[in-house]
Formats: sequence, structure tokens, C-alpha cells
Amino acid sequence: MEIFKVEFILIITMYFTAITISEDLEIFRFRSDGDDGWEQGTDSFKIPPSLCDQDRSDSTNCAKFNAEVKSEDGEHCHCSCSNEYATLIFSNNEWRCLKNDNVLILLGE
Repeated sequence: MEIFKVEFILIITMYFTAITISEDLEIFRFRSDGDDGWEQGTDSFKIPPSLCDQDRSDSTNCAKFNAEVKSEDGEHCHCSCSNEYATLIFSNNEWRCLKNDNVLILLGE
């Protein structure tokens, strides 16, 4: 019975630890020159370790977000939205690169 109590407390502690540790996507928007620079820019981002499968290729990890591999400094899990699907947005319970026109519709503009 004592072992059960210890196991129960350990499992609960691990559960709450997993809930309280969170990681965020780091999102960067590179602005082009000109008056419409923000509209012509594309988002790039770094996938947090909890979402990046180190055993898979970066192209597979980025494809989950409809993005391309952004290979800078040899770091893993860096992705970039394409020119066509330029904006990273959370929609329908997932992060995806979408067309700017679709993002404006989702935002009600």
C-alpha cells in the first residue's frame, strides 16, 4: 500500500510539472523595404524542442507547419513561411503558414 502512495504522488508530480513547463514558438517577421514592407514580409520561426522531433529531418518538422527549412547557423528546427504562405498563425487548433489574404479573412478584416 505504501508503494502505491509513493507511485501516486510521483505520477501527480510529474503530471503537474509537464503542465507548468511551456515552450513558445519564436516568430520573426522580416520586413521588406518600401511602404508595403510588412505586407511583403514573411514569417520565420523556431520550433520548440517539445514540438521538434530531433529524429526526423528538418524538412519533415517544418512541413507540419506548411513551412520550409530555414538553415541558418546549422541550428535544427528553424523554419520559414514561403512567399505565398507568408504568415504563421494559430487557427483550427494548429500553427500553420497561411496566405496573407486568408489571415485577413480569419481576423475579420
